[in-house]
Formats: sequence, structure tokens, C-alpha cells
Amino acid sequence: MSGKAADALKGKVKRATLAEVANAVGLAKPTVSRALNDYPDISEETKRRVRETAAAMGYVASSRARQLQKGTTDAIGLVISSASVGLQSAYQSEFTSALAAALDGHGLDLLLHSVADPVSEIDTYNRLFQQGKVDGFVLMRTRCDDERIRFLTERGVPFVTQGRTADSANHAWIDIDSQKAFSDAVSFLAGKGHRRIAYIAGDPTIYSSTLRDAGYREGLERAGLAFDPELVFPGDFSDRKSTRLNSSHSSVSRM
Repeated sequence: MSGKAADALKGKVKRATLAEVANAVGLAKPTVSRALNDYPDISEETKRRVRETAAAMGYVASSRARQLQKGTTDAIGLVISSASVGLQSAYQSEFTSALAAALDGHGLDLLLHSVADPVSEIDTYNRLFQQGKVDGFVLMRTRCDDERIRFLTERGVPFVTQGRTADSANHAWIDIDSQKAFSDAVSFLAGKGHRRIAYIAGDPTIYSSTLRDAGYREGLERAGLAFDPELVFPGDFSDRKSTRLNSSHSSVSRM
């Protein structure tokens, strides 16, 4: 280690301890700990004084000690596929960033784990929870037949899905109304005079794809247009895919 690096380390501020905070406010360590953890038997004035002193001293509670005390990890798991490509990968990145920021606002951490082999996915969920690394999970891209949901539900593991399922009434989820969105999109295009409206279908094993398909068909019916299977194309929702379809299917007015 260079002399400058050693000097820099020597000059770092020592993190205040709970004992030092207790000494500064003239209270016992257990009282200070309970004040910092918002116990109801500690007065609001004492809590305020302890927190202000702790903040001024740069005290940060030990996450390990807090976790042992509470019996939680303060971490939420997100297991993603390393095989994600195109728009799926871009959305996955944006979702992960937003989720991490939201959890941080609640004093929680995001544990991100990537799996290359779908076969080992359930083992990964089981291992992360059984080893006490997370308190629960967020599941992305819910499937029509989702083994993850069955596994976590049967074992009482907390989870929230990004995307609804056929069994949404029995678990927590967040989602947009994909069916209405696609139905409205078709109605909008039909209202502009378009009659051959193509649809780029996503992965049929993903539940949201079934909702989009239903919305597309609903929009056609509402506009008085017949469903044409030749206007439905498998794809990955990428700009490249839509550009390729536009150039190779001149009869398609919009998609």
C-alpha cells in the first residue's frame, strides 16, 4: 500500500458506536437502542434527542444486529434470466433500477440473482429463502403455468408479482391493464381509418401475452374488423422486429 493510501485510511472518520451515542445523551445502551428502533415505551422527546445525537455523530446501526433482533434480512430477492435479450433485457434493467430505488426508500436492499438455466430456478428461490438471505421476492414476467408462484405459495414465502395471473385473487400483484391498452390501441387505429392492423404477439407462455391477445381481438370486434391470423406475428416487441415486418408486409397499414 502506498504512503498516500495509508495516510488516507488513517484519516478516515471512525464510525460512532451505540455506547458512544448512549454516553453522549446520558442514557443506557438498551434505552438508546429502543429509542432508535421506535419502541412505544420510549417517549417521543427521548427518541428525538437520541436520533438527533446519533445523526450528528454519524452513527449507523449495525444491519446484522438489527436483522438478528427483528428476525428479518431487510432484503428482497429478484431472480432474473441471464438469457433476456432485446427490449425484454432493456425493460428488465429499468424495472430493476426502479425497484432498487423504491426499496431503498423503505430501508430495504435488493438482492439480484441471475439464473442461466430455468431448471435450477426453483432451487435458487428455495436456497435464497432457506439460507435467510431474503425476506421475500418480486417475480417478473408471470407465466400462464407459473411453478414459482405455486412453490412460494405452498411454502408461505412472501412475494409480489409484476404482472397478474389467472390466480391473481390469491396473491399480491402490480400490473397495467394490458387487455384494455391493446383494445384501445386497435380502436384508435381503426378510428384513423386503418383496416389491416397487425399484432406482434409476445411469448405465449407469459400471461400478459394472453391479455394482449384478448385485447387485440376485442379491439377488432369493437371496430367491426374480422380477425385475420395472417396479421399476427410472433416477436420480441423490438423496434427491429416491427421495422422488418413493415418492410416485408406492405399490406399492413399499422401495427
